[in-house]
Amino acid sequence: MLLQSLIFFLKKNIERNPRKFIFLIFLVIIESLFVMASFAAVVPFADFIVDPELKNANQFTKYIISIFSFYSINLNYISFSVLFVITVILTSIFSALILFQIYKIVMDFKVSLANDLLSSILFSKWSHLNSLKQGQILNIFTKEIQYVGSATRATAQIFSNIFKLFIYLYIPFLINAKFTLQVIITFLIIGIPFLYLSNYAKRVGEKRTIHANSTIDKLSESYHAIKLILGFNLSAKTKKNNLSMIKTLENLELKAVMLSYIIPLTFKPAAIVVILIFFGGTFSTAKIPEFVGIFWGMYGAIPLVSTILNNILLTSNFYPSFKQIDNVINDCKNYPEIDKGKKFDKLDKKIQLENVNFGYNDEKIFIKNCNLDILKNNITSFVGKTGIGKSTIIDLILGLQTPNSGIIYYDNHKIENINLKSIRDRVGLVPQDPLLFNTTIKENIRWANPELDDDAILKILDKIDAKKFVESSKYGLDTYVGERGLNLSGGQRQKIALARALAKKPNILILDEALSSIDVKSSEIINKYLKELSNFVTIINITHEIDHCKYSDKVFLLKNKSFVEIKNSEFKPLL
Repeated sequence: MLLQSLIFFLKKNIERNPRKFIFLIFLVIIESLFVMASFAAVVPFADFIVDPELKNANQFTKYIISIFSFYSINLNYISFSVLFVITVILTSIFSALILFQIYKIVMDFKVSLANDLLSSILFSKWSHLNSLKQGQILNIFTKEIQYVGSATRATAQIFSNIFKLFIYLYIPFLINAKFTLQVIITFLIIGIPFLYLSNYAKRVGEKRTIHANSTIDKLSESYHAIKLILGFNLSAKTKKNNLSMIKTLENLELKAVMLSYIIPLTFKPAAIVVILIFFGGTFSTAKIPEFVGIFWGMYGAIPLVSTILNNILLTSNFYPSFKQIDNVINDCKNYPEIDKGKKFDKLDKKIQLENVNFGYNDEKIFIKNCNLDILKNNITSFVGKTGIGKSTIIDLILGLQTPNSGIIYYDNHKIENINLKSIRDRVGLVPQDPLLFNTTIKENIRWANPELDDDAILKILDKIDAKKFVESSKYGLDTYVGERGLNLSGGQRQKIALARALAKKPNILILDEALSSIDVKSSEIINKYLKELSNFVTIINITHEIDHCKYSDKVFLLKNKSFVEIKNSEFKPLL
């Protein structure tokens, strides 16, 4: 379907901005009236130039003369030129208002689209988000939304220009219907082949969107792996691979740009030639005012037709961009985080896993027939080799993943009957990768609790042996940590991540390899503090180092996909 993309964009625009589209229609109608007035003004002006006595005046000129006579306005060069100038100025003003309204619609549309994207992504299940590709999401926010904005502007302009086109052709049609109709039919014959370019434009858009996703993904991957690349001395190879992808993407961009120039560079001159041929075949001095009116309308219609055809091509080219965004939004909405159920305030007795099995498929089972209790105000540790699925227990407890079978209880309530957001509100999490934001130490910690003042933050840092390194920094709490915290050492990042979790004043504290990069002395200080804290907070500790379990009340060993509790008599020899 040739106009599929245009219909799609028009429908989406009306759905998202119904009031603004109604206002746009109103402005277009007003502008069209002034366009018509400017036509009506140019004909008597031309009549007066050719025949100052107005003995053989055109029908339009006679109508204007009657209006001038009614208001006692003199029929002279100044009055006709002033009428013409005023209508042109008013038309320009309303054209500017329409252009502003179109750009306002585009801006609101992009903001609305970004809001839907962020809402659908940030409020969908982790199990689904984990399947999304980073390059695709980054490409959507950095490029595809801009393309959709351009297509939205094009859609609004098509709507506006079609309305103006009817007005531009209406008066020439009244002046000489047969002549105008012949020109219009010729325009259509010239323009129809250009519409078939829209299918090619859509294919180019699909290729560009797919390749942009993979290019941005690869560039992001290379940037995050820059230290590894340098360490392996693979800079030249990485540059070559990335540059090859960029060149391919730019070639697709070039095709899209050239498509946007084809119509203006070919249709407009062809249409002007058609007009000149028709005018040349019927020209006479007596018909100059009539020809001026027709030519004025036709010459105004040519760029409108050219722009309409070009914008149809543009909507086809950017249609895949919107479809990708639409698909991401709809897919995420199919996996929403359930925001209902019993509110969780605090843990009264225990978290219980009963016959829990979890895996991504039959060949990738991580946890098998798991039965265990995590008691309130205890330190419960899960220990085992790296990469065998210990951290999966966190995803299950937080409801980020759903067991293939079995039940998870918070006290006597099944997790599926509890509002997951209320659980996470009471949890402090230190992830395996202690991701910090590119801001200050203070703001990274206050991210979890904006109410904390500097004294409260320093008190937390002191408890986990981090106050000294923070205060020794030139800017103290206002020290910037850099992108992903890379201005700090691994141990320092883990301490700030732990401080952030503690700042939340959690009911349950979850530590995922939280001390793996921290030195022995600091680890001992932190572990003693955590033991003290466990009188008030339930602590879940995931680690591959048995030394980090020595203050634990319970220790479970993950072996052969099952968690087995290690008794004190078995645990001490391991230490």
